[in-house]
Amino acid sequence: MQKKFSSGNEIFFKEDFQATPDALKSLLVYPASWTEKEVHQYLFCLEYSRRAHDGDYRKGTRIPYIAHPVEASLIAMVLTDDLEVVEAALLHDVVEDTGRTIDDIKDMFGETVAEYVLMASENKRPDLPPESTWKIRKSEYLNHLKIGSLNSKVLAIADKLSNIRSMARDYKLCGNAMWQKFNQKDKREQCWYYYSVCDLTRELSETDSWKEMMALTRDVFADVSDEANNLSNNAVSQEL
Repeated sequence: MQKKFSSGNEIFFKEDFQATPDALKSLLVYPASWTEKEVHQYLFCLEYSRRAHDGDYRKGTRIPYIAHPVEASLIAMVLTDDLEVVEAALLHDVVEDTGRTIDDIKDMFGETVAEYVLMASENKRPDLPPESTWKIRKSEYLNHLKIGSLNSKVLAIADKLSNIRSMARDYKLCGNAMWQKFNQKDKREQCWYYYSVCDLTRELSETDSWKEMMALTRDVFADVSDEANNLSNNAVSQEL
């Protein structure tokens, strides 16, 4: 049976996807250990994610949303050559933010990728205002991360480093006014969350990606340094 997914009125069959030789050659950054088949699978996963996020943009911008999962996947590639982890980085917001389900991911990419995506997905509680559920959603995510595998922490760094890079760029341009575009507008709460992620991924603290995430977190939240220092010393004890 062919595996398929729909994008609007279009039906897309996995078996019909063909990555051209030029597309393979243009993918300049990928693990050297990957076979041509694995590169092809990555490109298929990228196309699946692109179609799922079609028409969506990064918060407060006109940047197509797919830029974020692509960046997350490239960060993941630096940390691991595990294709399933890299696929999960491409797909980590698909269930949370689009009409796709975990069953769709499992059917198309397998159980392991689906488990990684599920771990990275928040229960958005769509019947409630997002600002009212922000703290509980982030606390739930941190609890899952606390007991998660090393690969789940690779995925967390891939996602959050991409986010904090974007925040750092916006902070230089807009200062603290940038927080107004987020559901959580209290910078101290955002500080708590990002320092907690850094703390819970310290198994990877010798990697350049973790070091960059921590450095940018310190830069972005420097003006709430008292809170940041307290949280960095005992980040996960609060609200967990």
